[in-house]
Amino acid sequence: MVVLALWFGIARVLLGSKTKTDDAFPPSLSFEGRTVLITGGTSGLGLETAIHYVNLGAASVIITARTLTKGNDAKFEIEERTGRKDVVGVMVLVMDTFAAVKTFVEELRISVKKIDIVLLNAGVHNFDFKQSPDGWEGDIQVNTLSTLLLGLLLLPWLREIQQPGQTQHLGFVGSSSHYTPDISKFPRQGVLDSRNKPENFVSGMHTYAISKLLFHYGALELAKLAVDENGSPSPIVNIVCPGMIRTNIARDFASKGIFFKIAEAVIMSIICNPVDVGARSLVLIATTTPDQHGTFRNPMLTKDEYDLKSAPMLTSPEGKRMQAQVWKEITEVLVAAVPEIADTIRS
Repeated sequence: MVVLALWFGIARVLLGSKTKTDDAFPPSLSFEGRTVLITGGTSGLGLETAIHYVNLGAASVIITARTLTKGNDAKFEIEERTGRKDVVGVMVLVMDTFAAVKTFVEELRISVKKIDIVLLNAGVHNFDFKQSPDGWEGDIQVNTLSTLLLGLLLLPWLREIQQPGQTQHLGFVGSSSHYTPDISKFPRQGVLDSRNKPENFVSGMHTYAISKLLFHYGALELAKLAVDENGSPSPIVNIVCPGMIRTNIARDFASKGIFFKIAEAVIMSIICNPVDVGARSLVLIATTTPDQHGTFRNPMLTKDEYDLKSAPMLTSPEGKRMQAQVWKEITEVLVAAVPEIADTIRS
């Protein structure tokens, strides 16, 4: 009951009105001729975002899946719902290990020669403490470390294949839960290691929110690396939160029994938007301008509201210190696992 109350309480704080996420597409919006990559594209937000892009004229939409079977099933559904064939491609991406992320990018470099929009959407929300094969708590592994590794590996490649006059977008799916953790309770050093201890794991939204805050710190730093010698972003990097959406990201929560399954269904129906509505925010991340580079996009909040809520974690003196410390720890872990990203970080 405590876990459920925490999950529900944080959700209510984050959301306000669920109707605020109803971002309509401009009538003229088109992605004709564009190539799009969406990780985690077999269900939920990723699937619906892919459908939107296909309906809006994208020339190629590449979705990733944990298995080829799941990917092909999603491809079939997209084709059935949009009526467009030969647009969707499928690649396998498993975010549980650094090696798998590196292998995916190597395969992407070989098979794809042009890309306009990358949306890193894959994520997890674990109910129990689980460690990845690399030895990290599952939420931290996927939502924080592997996602940032993927971004760091993609950054130089996107620049390499950028064509004259082409605007590229690198979007990360974040969460408004990143402004809920109390960073005064974080250790001054060893922040990542502290999240890797079973005794510090709290079921529900708590650990997920921390994984998203640590990711957010890293994504803000990665956005700085995307600015070229002329001060222009290449690609334009943004973080987006679609609000609370009726997806299966909390499937581990529902698997704990009939009570939790019913509770999840009630919460989802009361305070969550349909997934196709939330996916609109993910599509619109590809319309941001250079002056919006590095910003957090949240249709539920005005900029002033967000700045106020996030100030303790991001813009306060302690928030800035914590961001620098977390980035230092993240890059140490990732460079040890994949040394070639060191040049990107130093740039």
